[in-house]
Amino acid sequence: MRPKLNLLKLLFTFTAPTNSLNGITAPVISLTPSSPSRIAVFSQLVKSFHSTHPILFESARDPTDHVFTREVHDAHQLFDILSHLSFCLENKETKLDVKMIVIDSIAALFRSEFENNARDLKKRCDLFFRISACLKGIAKRFGVAVVVTNQVVDLMDDGGTSGVRVGNIEWLWTSGRRVCPAFGVCRGRNCVNTRLFFVLV
Repeated sequence: MRPKLNLLKLLFTFTAPTNSLNGITAPVISLTPSSPSRIAVFSQLVKSFHSTHPILFESARDPTDHVFTREVHDAHQLFDILSHLSFCLENKETKLDVKMIVIDSIAALFRSEFENNARDLKKRCDLFFRISACLKGIAKRFGVAVVVTNQVVDLMDDGGTSGVRVGNIEWLWTSGRRVCPAFGVCRGRNCVNTRLFFVLV
């Protein structure tokens, strides 16, 4: 649960008042895979976060009122939502002043839609780059920060002699296992500006 709490801290700090809590005072959109327990889990996380970070809730501006969540069923729907969001941000009549988009997690959306064969892998890769281009376009045109969480998988190679790297990191370890991003290093390396790797200690 700790990584999710850290993500909530990012969301709520971002929406916090600028003058007192060094926030951005701007709305955030959180896109998450569809799940029957999604609302219950989010409520539980908010309650836990409230007890550990009460200062963020002392302001008259309740941070939960400015985090808009939307469930996403698959990667194609994610692309459609982002395309519509781009239109809304451009349209002054909608008055949508979102300053951060969070997708948690990108791997779950693709895993539910594509199988592990050559044809689906190509389709998955094409859609991944289309979504990445859409996110980068939104970030550049409207000054929106984009945070995308991913998952890791065990890295199967010949003991590290394959030369696989993640940015400037040669080794990624968690729970005693060598791992890599769920989409692989090569597919996503040109789609990510900054990559962070979190482990529980």
